[in-house]
Amino acid sequence: MKLFSKNVFWTVFGITLSAFLTVSLAVVATRGMLAASNVLMAVLAAVGISVALAALIAGYRLPVRWTTWAYRAVMRRLAKRAIRSSLTQAMTPIKCLGIMEREGYVQLRLDIGLSSGITEGFSFRLLESTDNRQWGMVEVVNVGDTHSDCIPIVRSNEDFWAALEDRMRYDTSSPSNIHLVIDLPESYMEWTEWLLDNWGERNAGS
Repeated sequence: MKLFSKNVFWTVFGITLSAFLTVSLAVVATRGMLAASNVLMAVLAAVGISVALAALIAGYRLPVRWTTWAYRAVMRRLAKRAIRSSLTQAMTPIKCLGIMEREGYVQLRLDIGLSSGITEGFSFRLLESTDNRQWGMVEVVNVGDTHSDCIPIVRSNEDFWAALEDRMRYDTSSPSNIHLVIDLPESYMEWTEWLLDNWGERNAGS
């Protein structure tokens, strides 16, 4: 996109200069101020006003682009802040309330539900709390206002899941030393920031 049109500039400059010169010299002549200094001042004023007006009209896209860039820079910063805040909240450890049997397999009940925006199909990573090793992944199959029931879909630590299945019929207590977090790609924030930067920088003139 051309930000400054020379053709528009010279066209507007020629028209406005002729108009302002006519008006200025007419005022000077009417008031009887035909001294060389007065005429020169009138000509300079007409040229200056014509240049300013022609530049403003020919380069009107420049302030539009600057305004767009400033708007997107502010919105990009606000979006990044909101996304970081949301990710921090999303990565808050989720408590497992206990286990139960579901069609011969173990099912986990989590302390999160519809009131937190969870719906069926959501997936969570199950982490060992000492060093955050992933021991598996679970998926929501039933959800209430304050809880959700999940089944394992990835069993990274088979011994852990086998131990839960061995006791699920007589001991439904929560497994110790584990927590869950919403499953999000590790590069989610990097890609999101790249998309925001791309929108704010490369497309500022569009």
